[in-house]
Amino acid sequence: MSDDLTTQQAVQAWFILQLRTALNGLYDPTVLGHSPLSRLFRLDQRRDKIFALRDILTAAIEALQPRANEPADSRHWRKYQVLRSRYIEQLPQPQVAADLSLSLRQLQREESSARTVLADYLWTAHDLANRTEEIMQMAADRQATAPGGEVSAGTGTRAEGQVELLQGPLSLRQELEALGRSAPATPTDIGEVIWKALETIRPLTEAEALTIEFPSDWPMLRLNLQAAVLRQAVIGVISAVAGCARGGRAHIQPQVGSGQLNVDIRILGATLSGLPEEECLQITSELLSLSGGMLEIRSTTVGEVFAARFTLPVSQSAAVLVVDDNADTLQLFRRYLSGSRYQFVAAQSGRQALALAESEPPEIIVLDVMMPEQDGWMLLGQLRENPRTRDVPIIVCTIVPQEQLALLLGAAQFLRKPVSRAALLAALDRQLDRSPPWPG
Repeated sequence: MSDDLTTQQAVQAWFILQLRTALNGLYDPTVLGHSPLSRLFRLDQRRDKIFALRDILTAAIEALQPRANEPADSRHWRKYQVLRSRYIEQLPQPQVAADLSLSLRQLQREESSARTVLADYLWTAHDLANRTEEIMQMAADRQATAPGGEVSAGTGTRAEGQVELLQGPLSLRQELEALGRSAPATPTDIGEVIWKALETIRPLTEAEALTIEFPSDWPMLRLNLQAAVLRQAVIGVISAVAGCARGGRAHIQPQVGSGQLNVDIRILGATLSGLPEEECLQITSELLSLSGGMLEIRSTTVGEVFAARFTLPVSQSAAVLVVDDNADTLQLFRRYLSGSRYQFVAAQSGRQALALAESEPPEIIVLDVMMPEQDGWMLLGQLRENPRTRDVPIIVCTIVPQEQLALLLGAAQFLRKPVSRAALLAALDRQLDRSPPWPG
């Protein structure tokens, strides 16, 4: 009985850990795409498993919403508010703490307690209690893929070993995964990031008399990628070779390839006094790999003593035209899209929207139908008839409950105001990832 209880506790601890990771990355396709929760919820064979997993987690949070007659200051409402604000709305802890009149430490305790309640709900709803052995094997398999992640024989029961691993220090791979998750792809000035990395590593390069060759007037190039990973990759490669290439020159050359950024780093004018630091290169390679890139040590040419290239994927950056006559709504949507892969473009009238959409068609249009002069219904028809805009997905976002009409008139999706940041980003993700052309 005691061993069974320990096993159950270990499995539930692992499940809560995976749930927390998925909630923190609720709108990150990479996080949800690799989450073991997809397999637990029987989604791993579905082509839309990312959306399906997001829907399950969002629906579970909404299922915890108390009834209307529940006192507003009850602990049930508090837990629901914390879950919704932190994960569906993706609001930062300081803001949620201020909204709920809590200290940051109190919020963190409430957040942990609320996740446990949510985990219990999902555990029961998906009948996971009868799949303990399967879940335990999943946890063991995933631990075994991480450096230092295996449980040694003779260290107690298997369940105890798993609990120790879950609660102990993070492995190298887990830390690198955490960095990758905390560094979303955003529009990034490549030159600025590289210069900041070089400023960080300057004490080392000066100590080794290694000259950096990267032009100060390198033209601005903004790409949608993980800036923190780019910065760490530059630091990692230069750090690995600086100590054995004293007095040399490090030439850095970025270039954009097919859907990726390539950064070439070549060491010239030196004689290697040893080998580059293997561990530093391995860590850099692992970080790039977890972020969808790679590190390649290349053959040297005349005058070179070291040559490497690392790549990072450049994700799609999409322009979203938001059409709404209300300036406050436009400002809210601007904040919603800030820091995402979506570029905000605003129009406060149908005439302005049509002109913008014709001159440079956006990837997606978000359209309010309650507007003066020319209402959104008329504009929707014009956009669908215009050859320049007929294939652009349109999301009707309005206060009136007329979803069927919107879809019949050619909208790709319907959102009812007021809309949360989470709901807006989820809707945009669906349209950008599918982008089916308008028929006819």
